Amino acid sequence: MCLDLRKPVSVAVVLLVGLISFGCVTRSVQNNGPVETAEKRGYEDAGTGGDNYLSGVVVGEGVEPEREGRRSPLAAESKTLYTNQKFIESLYSNLNVNDVDAVFVYVFFSLPEQVYVYPTENYYYFSFYSTGRWFWGNIRLGVEERKSGALNFVYYEYIDDPKSPDESPTWHKEFGAVDGVALNELSALRYKATYRGKSVIFNLNDIGQDPPRLFKLRNDEELSAKTFDESGYRFFLIFDKKHSHFMWILNEEQGMPGVMKPLSGEIVYDALSGFAFYVNKKERRKILIGIWARNVRRNNYWDGPFDQLADNYVNAKLAEFIQRAYPYTRSRIDKYGKFIDEKGFRVAITPYYEYESLSDLLDLVEDCKKQPSDEFYPCITYDYKTSFGSR
Repeated sequence: MCLDLRKPVSVAVVLLVGLISFGCVTRSVQNNGPVETAEKRGYEDAGTGGDNYLSGVVVGEGVEPEREGRRSPLAAESKTLYTNQKFIESLYSNLNVNDVDAVFVYVFFSLPEQVYVYPTENYYYFSFYSTGRWFWGNIRLGVEERKSGALNFVYYEYIDDPKSPDESPTWHKEFGAVDGVALNELSALRYKATYRGKSVIFNLNDIGQDPPRLFKLRNDEELSAKTFDESGYRFFLIFDKKHSHFMWILNEEQGMPGVMKPLSGEIVYDALSGFAFYVNKKERRKILIGIWARNVRRNNYWDGPFDQLADNYVNAKLAEFIQRAYPYTRSRIDKYGKFIDEKGFRVAITPYYEYESLSDLLDLVEDCKKQPSDEFYPCITYDYKTSFGSR
């Protein structure tokens, strides 16, 4: 994470707003001048067991708990129809994408009166078509920015298979009082933005930070964050204190958006997201071990959970854990994991493999079985950045 230049929201109609984020790349920013940014990227019977658990059939606990009387739209069944008609008509629209203010007007006035921001780093993603091109972007209510009444606004042209992160031009601007934007806190994690007579209420994800209920943490493990990714997946970021190592473990307490397919007797994957998990049936946990490398290059919703930490509930030990796992960050980051000596950049916690072929993961697990048993988890969730610096 860097200067909040992140990825987009899925869509097919003129403007469909929603979730998602932007991974670690450097892009040139139009209009506001060049900006270098972004990040490089207890055990209880859940009513499932054996092969059912392997295949990903999990009995959930409903939706996120209601807090302060607010309900997530996930509390109600939601169906959205995307039509080719709207796709074609939007391709012929003629929005001046070089005018950041005009694009902001278009996006802001396309929003409903209330929106729900699922990703836990507070990005509200959108996308739109114009002049035969597809643009992705986000409005962010960052923890620090919203204190000063500012909204971060970013969008860029989507390229399906970029060869380098600089292929897509990117536009960015921070909108605040000087631009006519008023941002007011209505209650904890609920903000009203007003611009040119229109108001939109942004409900941030009140996810809480309760520990896992469907699996027990080991004695040497500690919960670092409970997160909600732009992919729609929920995760627990777990820190292994013995090995100074992070792992992303799937949170299945409210169900999940994907359909798991077995790759082997120990690995399952979701064909839509490309997420692949090692399944420990005894400990009832699915550990993220792989993401499809092409999704990383695309910087789309499925580029991994690294860019959606729980900023609204930052763990007091997070910075300590990051510095233990990534020695090169020592004395260089704040409590959120942002670099204090490189403004706009943030540590990417990526303990998983970027695979080109699913067979790569079969080889990975077999190779890691050759390691001592207590090194198996760190092996299947290796992050090359942990070797930077010295422990």
